[in-house]
Amino acid sequence: MSSAPLVGSYSPSVIESVQFARMSADQLQRLSQVSGLSAEAADFLEERGFNLSIPASVIPPLIASRRAVGYVVTLRYLPRRMDGGAARAEGKAPRLAFRTAWEVASPGDLVVMDASFLPDRSIIDRTSVG
Repeated sequence: MSSAPLVGSYSPSVIESVQFARMSADQLQRLSQVSGLSAEAADFLEERGFNLSIPASVIPPLIASRRAVGYVVTLRYLPRRMDGGAARAEGKAPRLAFRTAWEVASPGDLVVMDASFLPDRSIIDRTSVG
């Protein structure tokens, strides 16, 4: 039987981050009231060659009347050469990078994760969301 924990945490030696002055909670609240802000941000990025928009028809909002406004910590999962079960069988802890993303996020930040290579699976479960 393996002694590796069932739940792990990925801690790379380098996590890229940018230091900047943050807006106040009041400023973010006022931005959340601005209509069409997502479209403006998407247009700005597309004009610079970043076609990153995902239509609401692909990922519909959970609460249509709410807007998410804040600073974002991004995480992109890549396919692994060894699945979690095989890693656990070899005594290696799973590398759950989403826990690391939550650790580096500040209160009020949004965490956006891309695991598009697993379109039919969840990368976290309800026990991982606190």
